[in-house]
This record gives sequence, C-alpha cells and structure tokens, in this order.
Amino acid sequence: DAHHTATFSPPQLPPIVARPRLLERLGSRPAPKLSLLLGQAAQGKTTLAAAYLHSIDGPKAWVELDPSAGDAANFYYLIARALDHTGQVSGGARFLDIPALALGTGEDSSRWQVRLRAILQAWQGEGLLVIDGLERLAATSPGHDLLQTILDHQPDGLRLLLLSRVEPQIRFRHLSIRRQVLILTNRELAFTAEEIVAFFRQELSMQLGTAELRRVGIMTG
Repeated sequence: DAHHTATFSPPQLPPIVARPRLLERLGSRPAPKLSLLLGQAAQGKTTLAAAYLHSIDGPKAWVELDPSAGDAANFYYLIARALDHTGQVSGGARFLDIPALALGTGEDSSRWQVRLRAILQAWQGEGLLVIDGLERLAATSPGHDLLQTILDHQPDGLRLLLLSRVEPQIRFRHLSIRRQVLILTNRELAFTAEEIVAFFRQELSMQLGTAELRRVGIMTG
C-alpha cells in the first residue's frame, strides 16, 4: 500500500542537463504559495522538481501518487505523513492514528477533510510539499476534494508544488488574485534547442544534426 511504502524524500535521479531558466522561476521571490508544473510526458517535470528540492534548504516532503491514493483515507494518510515528515506540524503524530479498517474503504471524503484541516491548523514555520502524479487521480476521486481542502486552508509558510500531465481539478482564484501562483506549462517546460544538444552530448555522447534536433524538439515540445 502507498501508506506503507512512501518515503517522502525527492527521488535521487541521475545527472541531468541543468535547466537554470526553470529553476530560477521555481525559486522566484516572493515565493509563490502554489506552483504548478503542467505538461505532457518526457518534459522533465519530475526531474525538474527533484532538482529544485535538492537545491534548497529547509523542511520539505515529496508525495508520489499512485492509483490507491484515489481513496480518501489513503490520500489523507499520504498527506498527513508527508506533512509530519517536515517536522512543521505541532503534535503531528496524533494525526497519524487511523483505524486500519478505515483505509481503502472508499467512503466519502468529509471526515478526512475535517482531519486534514486540523493538520493544516497545526502547521508551524516554513516548508514545501510536492505532490507528483495528479493525473493518476480518477475524475471522480475524493482525492480532489482533499487537495482542494489543502488549497482552501493552506497556512502561511506552507508552499505547494503540484505536478500533473493534465490540468488538475482545483480552484485557486484566491491565490491568483494575490499573485501567489506560478504555472509552468508545455510551452515553458519544453526543452530548448540548447538543452537538447547538451543532453545528447553529455548523457549519450551524441552530436545531433539539424534534422535530428528538430525531431527531438517536436517530441518533447
């Protein structure tokens, strides 16, 4: 089960071509409360987010969603453990005591939204929560309701970085009005010609010609 195997640390990825133009956007000041990486496969969303986390100090946690997270209890447990992992939740352990029978029951999300709001109210200090793989939540998953709860009750000091291949079912107009949202889409995430050349040269020891460069650009753009 996801609640047993999650590590909450960013993945350790092999050396990659640096993308300073995007790392600079993610690290912009004032820091956005919500950052969204929305792009198709092969655009390096996970790699970029992991590189960013490895480049910064401070409390942080990484959640990798799988299909089991679509259940309200499982989604809650993943987020609760991740927030507790940061060390920024006062008395965080008390939020992890969940009856085993409650996990995976498919019940509605209301009770878990209440518990999630309590965790967010207990948040202290600064930290970053990354949730990767939002496209794995089914359209009818109660996980969307819990994610909206985080956004609606997001405490000061807690930043969110969300990764998805599709636009998530969330509302964040209140953050947009305050200019606290950063969105990087296919257009920004697409590899530049310089990044493609550098990747093939450094990782594959290959020198691309103009035609090959154009084809790769189409595949990753």
